[in-house]
Amino acid sequence: MKEGWKYMKLGEIATIRRGLTYKKEDEVEKSNKIVLRSNNVDLETHQLIFDEIKYLKDDFDIPEEKILKKGDLLMCMSNGSKIHLGKVALIEQNTHFAFGGFMSAIEHNKSVLDKFFYYALISPNFKQHIKELQDGANINNLKIRDIESFSIPVPSLSDQQRIVSYLDAEFAKIEALKANAEKQLQAAKDLFQAALKELLTPKEGWVEKKLGELCDKTKNIKWTENSGTHQYIDLSSVSRDSLAITDSIIINYKNAPSRAKQIIKTHDILFATTRPTLRRLCIVNNNYDNEICSTGFCVLRPNSTIFYGYLFFSLLTDDFYKYIEPLQTGANYPAVTDGIVKQYVLFIPPSLSEQQRIADRLDALSANVKALQTNYTETITLCNDLKQALLKKVFEEDG
Repeated sequence: MKEGWKYMKLGEIATIRRGLTYKKEDEVEKSNKIVLRSNNVDLETHQLIFDEIKYLKDDFDIPEEKILKKGDLLMCMSNGSKIHLGKVALIEQNTHFAFGGFMSAIEHNKSVLDKFFYYALISPNFKQHIKELQDGANINNLKIRDIESFSIPVPSLSDQQRIVSYLDAEFAKIEALKANAEKQLQAAKDLFQAALKELLTPKEGWVEKKLGELCDKTKNIKWTENSGTHQYIDLSSVSRDSLAITDSIIINYKNAPSRAKQIIKTHDILFATTRPTLRRLCIVNNNYDNEICSTGFCVLRPNSTIFYGYLFFSLLTDDFYKYIEPLQTGANYPAVTDGIVKQYVLFIPPSLSEQQRIADRLDALSANVKALQTNYTETITLCNDLKQALLKKVFEEDG
């Protein structure tokens, strides 16, 4: 134990208030009664985010103890995903926000500072405490006694302030690194979008074609016992960031999903047609020639009149998505049909060599964006690890 520190159970220095329960019929589209839930606490930054806010009827009675106030820690107590259990956000000023039934508000006494208490509960020590509660048990919720049993260091208030000042300063430096990486990535994305617009804007002599005129028909597979094995590309196999196939699974007749019906070829373009995945797009490379993809993709097979790379970049434009987004069909899983996609009109240079020249320039810029995307992802991971290392150093029992 560090000199001058004492350890106390969280339940000795704080009280935990359970969240507000309400019924579906109490919800409205907009009101002055706001309820925060698990999705309103960011898992990585531990900050409040105001996406998908729930509103209750203006005449719904919300008890005072269900309102978040300055110094509270908003904590997730129940979630379908275990990784979200125990995540917290510090409430830095009085609010009129309520918190939902799967959440809790932790209110500490004057023996600890707000920010010190917050840092203690985003530290690796607390995360390990939550993990140990989960090990060997299929739990997706925390009990109040689980939280109250956590041992928290309680140095003098002056030491707490010194620690808070130190962590605030170091975290600010880390956030500056993240911001710089994000700025570089956004600049590269902006440059790519500008080039995309400039290079694909119709020039004199370009011809107007429907997408269906530029693509050959693709074939569906007919599964039989002797169909052999194939690599299967599902919607999750293509990410919006990578614009490439990142993984696949091996399937045969017996374990083939019902959607595994489309044969793909090298240089085919796969375009996801369902709303949550609309901007997932990729070119099939040699590794997946004659393999199988989900019917969740529209498979575009460029014919001899268009260079596959030019067609690929044409589908990355805002004009294409402005065309398809209003045309989505289906109530539960809105999707764009292949027929709708193939009615899209684009302009192309008649020369294949000119199409390839444009595609090569855009490909070089795209590669730069991907490299910076990788750098950004690695920077974020490094920064988060640095924060956890600092917290571990401050709150470890020895030293």
